[in-house]
Formats: sequence, C-alpha cells, structure tokens
Amino acid sequence: MSMPSKDQIDEYIASVEDYVVSSFAFVSDVQALNDSVHRLWMHVSRFGPPEMPDIHLPGLGSFPVPSPPPPPPPPAPTSWCGDVAHWAGRNKVLVGTMCVGAVGAGLLAGYSASKYASARANYRRAQRTVGSSASTRRLLVVVLGGDTPLGPALIAGLEREGYIVITSVSNPDAVAETEAGGNGYVRALVFDPLEPSTLQPFLRSLKATLSLRFPLNTPGDPYQHSPSTFPILYSVVSLLTLPSTLGSPMPTPFEHLDLTSTYESYLAQTHIMPLQAVQALLPLFRVDSIRSQDATYAVGGKKSVVLCVPAPDARVGVPYASAQAMSAAATVRGAEVLRRELGQVGDPHMHNVRVVVADVGVIGDSGGTGLSVQALDEEALVGSISQWTPSEQKVYATPYAAFMNAVSQRHAREPTSVDKFVRTMVTTIGRNATRGENRSTIAVGLRLWSFGIRRQIRGNRFSIGAGAATYTFASYLPTFLLDALLNLPALLVSARNKYLPISPHVISPIAPPLPAEQNAALEKTDDLIAEIAETDEPSAPSLSASGAGHVSESSGSVANTVPEVENSWVSVQD
Repeated sequence: MSMPSKDQIDEYIASVEDYVVSSFAFVSDVQALNDSVHRLWMHVSRFGPPEMPDIHLPGLGSFPVPSPPPPPPPPAPTSWCGDVAHWAGRNKVLVGTMCVGAVGAGLLAGYSASKYASARANYRRAQRTVGSSASTRRLLVVVLGGDTPLGPALIAGLEREGYIVITSVSNPDAVAETEAGGNGYVRALVFDPLEPSTLQPFLRSLKATLSLRFPLNTPGDPYQHSPSTFPILYSVVSLLTLPSTLGSPMPTPFEHLDLTSTYESYLAQTHIMPLQAVQALLPLFRVDSIRSQDATYAVGGKKSVVLCVPAPDARVGVPYASAQAMSAAATVRGAEVLRRELGQVGDPHMHNVRVVVADVGVIGDSGGTGLSVQALDEEALVGSISQWTPSEQKVYATPYAAFMNAVSQRHAREPTSVDKFVRTMVTTIGRNATRGENRSTIAVGLRLWSFGIRRQIRGNRFSIGAGAATYTFASYLPTFLLDALLNLPALLVSARNKYLPISPHVISPIAPPLPAEQNAALEKTDDLIAEIAETDEPSAPSLSASGAGHVSESSGSVANTVPEVENSWVSVQD
C-alpha cells in the first residue's frame, strides 16, 4: 500500500471534522454526555479495561541467519618511496616545478664550475703573460681626433682604465700638450683630415710606435726586442666623424649647396679620410697569438671599432643641413656593411670585432651637433641669403629665415656631462676587470658578466648626449609625421603671411652687387644729375618752355650717356 499524500491526509482530517461536527449537532443534552464519559472513566479506573480475547498467531519457524562478514584486513605497510609516489601523484604541478628547478640548478652549478675553472686558468695565464698591473699594459686603443673637444677627456679615461692610447692630432703643436698628461702611455701623431697627404705618414708612425716600450718615459732602450710583448690593437675610436662647429658648412638649401667644393671638402673631412684610416688599421686586428687572447680576456675579449656620428644628422636629417646629413648617413651605412662582412668571416680574430655606432648629442662644452650650434643672427642670416640667386631667394628666403629663427629661439638643452660620455665609451670598448692587484677570480667573472650584459642591452648602436634619444625616437616615426613636425615653422609663417591684415616682416630678395665699371658709371651719372639740378634750381619757379626743353635735353643726354648701365640693371632685375 502506498503512502498517502499530504492532500489526502488533509481531506481525511477535514472529513472527520465534518463528521464530528455533524454528529455533535444531534446531541441535545451535552451534560448527560459528559456524565456518561465520566462514569466510563471511573469504571475503567476501578475495574481496569476489559479483557481482550487471546489471539494465537502461527510462528515463523526456524530459518538460518547468515553470519556477519569478516572485518577487512589491515593495510600492508608501505615504504617511504610509495608515500613519496602517492604524494607526487596528488601534487603533480609542484613536483614538476621542483624537477625543473633542480635540473636548472644542476646545469648552473656545472656551468659555473666550468666557467670558474676556465676563468681561473685564463686569469693565471693573463697574469703570467700580460699581468694586471699598470706596468704590464699591452692593449692599445687608437683614437682618431685627439684634439677634438671630446678627445682629451676620452684619452684620459682610457689611460686611467689601463690602455695604451695612440691618438691623432691635426696640428703638430698639439702633440706635446696631448702627451703631457698620459704618464708615458699616450702617443700623439699628426693626421689632418683636411690634408690627405698626412695619412700615410700617420700610419707609418703608428706601426713604428708599436715597437716602442711603454711607458715611453722609461729610462733605457726605448724599443722592445720581443714581438710577444708588442702592444695589441684592441679598439679604434673615431671622433673625426663627429664634425666640429667651425668645420661644418653654412646651413643652406640643397639647391644652393656647392657639391664640387663645399660638400666634397666636408665629405673628405668627416667621412672619407676617417674611414680610410679605419680601413688601414683593420689588418692590425689579425694578431695570431695566444697571448692576444689572454690579454683581451681581462676586458671582455671583444675588439671593437667605434664610430661617433652626430645624432641629428645620422638619425633624422634636418632641413638646410644636407651636407652633414649625407656624410653621417654614408658613415653609418658603411659601418653596417662592415659589421655584416665581419660576421661572415671565419677568422676568429676578425669575427669577434664589434662595429659600433654612437649617436652623439650635446655633451659638455663641446658645442653639440646639428643646426642648434649654428644659429645665425639677423645680419648673418641676411648675409647668407644674399649669396643666393634671385630665384633661390624668392623660393627659399622666407621658410629658411623662419626655420633658422625657430632653431635659434628654442630652449637650449642641458648638455650631458663629459664624464658620462667617457664612462659610456670606456664601457663600450671594455673595462679592465682585473684592475687591482687583490681582485679575486669570482669578482673578475662577475664584472665580465655584467660588462657582457651591458653590451648586449646597448647593442651595436646607442645614443649618448642631450637630444640624441629624442632624435632616435623621431627616426622611428612615420615619414609623413616627421616631415610635418620639421616643416611646422615654415607652415606657421606661411599661415601668418596669408591671414595677417598687416604686412609681415619678410626678408626680401637682395639685389646682387654690380661690377666695378657699372658702379663707376652710376656714380658719374649721379654727379652729373646733381650738377644739372644745382644749375637750374634758381629758375625753377619760372621755368620757360626753353628751360624745360633744356632740362629734358640734358636729361636725355645723360640717359644716352649710360645706356649700358640702365640696360644691365634691368636685365639683373628681370
């Protein structure tokens, strides 16, 4: 029988209530009903309930009762390997991480042990062959442009780091001054990029200097007798590719640039001659000697060629500086080609030579680079424009003046300190990790590791100096956006000239000077006209027809006297 639902129970209770209510409705004497119930209760409490008949039910009989199941056997004892395996099965991610970390730690320990042994062996061999003291220097750095504004500071920094420095100066008078503060480890040789004939004597003197014994102020025989102790060329730094303010051409439109004289001279000074010197020094990197490897270990083992170029010209190329931009771009592209060629050679001495380009901004009192250091005043601006042809003046005078005024009036950048430039260049070339007699092998390894990380982060081209990072960022902008930013001054001036109600200040084309003969003829004409005016001045209020005719005839005679001058001036104006 199924269990009644809640609704069925409620219906049953409701029907019982209806039945009781309906039955109680027929009772007329409620007191008699209460008395009957009371008597029944008294009777039951006195005599007990009536006896129930004895009911006998049949028994179930005997039947088997199954025994309870036996208890489970106790678990077998497990070993610690089983516990570990069970725990590893429940923590797979953690176990995988621990395994990877253990493998990495093992590889690092093995690599560190091998590197430590190699570093210790190289360090001991370097001490035997080269040494770590200042009296056993062998690494040589050639600095092209030692008399440039940044040259003396860089030479001093390299000498303090433990290098032998051979530098070029353009003036023989600067040799003694350059070598004075070098403690015998600086040699100055004459090489003027404006004089191509000085290149070969410079190279011959440099090769002869390699046989000298350093320091140069050591008493006794100045020459070394063992090639194994000759200086080793480790790096070449070119500051000649970083033009000075005095040697840069005047800002001018590309149409007016004289490519056969001005640009050719500037290109030879800042591109051709420095790269010829670098080209001649490249064979000196091929030194097939185990001692050279030991010597270069202390500074990272990477030889280098470092070319310094102006950041505005190499990265962007601003208007009216076409000569500087073309020269810098040619130098940068040549360095990139050289780097790719050295990366393909099989010679280990040349394969490890790094070719680095340094984009230099405004540094110290060097004057900086680009048009910002060639700001022209009003007189110089007018003088520069006066050398152009009339058609060039008509086209370029207004935007040229606007752009140069915007360059000269902008807020000057705070230059980067020369010490920072020197530290950056020395780190790029290589710092001496073994400098100091008591430096341990672990410290040497850590310094070499940090130097390598810095080189990898900096790469083969980096920026140094105020404004260099800005030009580097601008070089990655889309071309249309970069052109719009550089052409903004000319655009603003053009809008001002178009919409201003008053006449703006515009530099008008300047007439070219006349030849000496024409000037003399004009002066003679002016004197003759002045004499005629003085003669006719008293009778000016009562001029007669004859007087007027006389004046007109005189004027006509004057005009006929210098017809060539008038015609030539008209032709110049046209």
